[in-house]
Amino acid sequence: MGSTEGKTRLDVEGFGFDPTAENTDVLLDGAVCQITSVSPVSISCLTPPHSAGDVDVVVKVNDVVYDAETFTYSSAATPIINSVTPASALSGETLQLGGNYSLYFSLQGATSVKANHQLVPTTKWPIL
Repeated sequence: MGSTEGKTRLDVEGFGFDPTAENTDVLLDGAVCQITSVSPVSISCLTPPHSAGDVDVVVKVNDVVYDAETFTYSSAATPIINSVTPASALSGETLQLGGNYSLYFSLQGATSVKANHQLVPTTKWPIL
């Protein structure tokens, strides 16, 4: 199960995968899952965004299409942030984010955050 916003790591295990990522495709309801690693026995990828529900996962390696499996997108697996404490922080300081998940987020090394479903690049934050 994964977030409707995407970026959920999906691991596919099997045998005979081509360790060359260019020869491997993972599709969720026809949309490309961004491959992060591949070996002869496993593939890892980051899911694309999709509305809630079940979708077919199709793996294609060197023109061989494997039997479809099912992946579930869920709004319940999508973090919703409804509070930030403290209201502002400097780079490297910790923010407590409240919502449907208890999260702690360090700005150190972060590149972006979404607010009201809009991407907020770190260049708009007071980075010192």
